[in-house]
Amino acid sequence: MARSRKKTTGPLRYANYYRCSSDDYKYQDYSTIESQRDKDTAHVQKKGGIVVAEFKDEGKTGTNLKRKGWKDLLAFAQNGGCDRVCITYMSRLARGKEYYIAEYLLREAGVEVEMVEESFEEDMAGQIQKEMTILVDGIFPKQISAFTKTKMDAMVAHGYFCGGQPVLGYITVVVTDTGTSYRRKRSRRSVLCRAPTRRSM
Repeated sequence: MARSRKKTTGPLRYANYYRCSSDDYKYQDYSTIESQRDKDTAHVQKKGGIVVAEFKDEGKTGTNLKRKGWKDLLAFAQNGGCDRVCITYMSRLARGKEYYIAEYLLREAGVEVEMVEESFEEDMAGQIQKEMTILVDGIFPKQISAFTKTKMDAMVAHGYFCGGQPVLGYITVVVTDTGTSYRRKRSRRSVLCRAPTRRSM
């Protein structure tokens, strides 16, 4: 049973948690850590609470809980450091079944999770909506992984090298059209390598 730790005096103490994916981190999007901090801090202030700590995981997937920021947050909550954890979206804390685990562990510590951009009613409709959101959040990274693998397989078939350090004998070419991307509005330039043709040699 979750430990009850009701606040009797003073404002609620919030620990804000921010996370961005490896792709967000690579491209240094403002809409990741910085915007989460802005939104979450404004939410806490609106609620009349105080931010007593911040935790973050940059460039980390939400599909597992082996993240330093998350572990530090959980330990902080278990030690009575906060009354609430504030996140922008559910998926920032964790994705799929890992969210259930994270929420359960925090509740066991007597700490509730508050989301800024998502809310779910306590009735059946709200519970169904929450379950569907968790399901979609869990499926999303698996879809991206499958799309990426399909694309890379096709590139390898056309002579491109999609690994880390280019192998000996390959030349670097700049590709401006990288095909379908899950962030369609962003323009990307990907440096890829392929084997030189006889003409280029």
